[in-house]
Amino acid sequence: MDLLFRGVRREAIAAVPAGAVLHEGLVVGQGLAGGGPASMKGNGQLVLTPDELVFVLAVPRRTLRIRRASILEVDVTRRHAGQASGRRWVRVRFTREDGQEDAFAFDPMRGGTDPWLAAIGG
Repeated sequence: MDLLFRGVRREAIAAVPAGAVLHEGLVVGQGLAGGGPASMKGNGQLVLTPDELVFVLAVPRRTLRIRRASILEVDVTRRHAGQASGRRWVRVRFTREDGQEDAFAFDPMRGGTDPWLAAIGG
């Protein structure tokens, strides 16, 4: 499992410009509110840069890119995409490339929600 996540981290860091990482870590993606076959639900690496938020899903390997300019709101929720939890998830509401609103939620595996809220919202 560690090798899988090392590869995901390496891929996520390689997906952004060198030296641009502001915050990064392993997270459990709770998926896109819009759902569908590419809902981005599962373990992966999340990387924040000055220009975007990049999530690389471990299995199957897929990448979600959210431009920071398209982010509408960042908050904490216990409900997302029809699921509820006792845990707190960070939810990022954004406008997709097609102009529709969507949201991606994730559960930080280490460090809690506050560092991510501060990093993305700042």
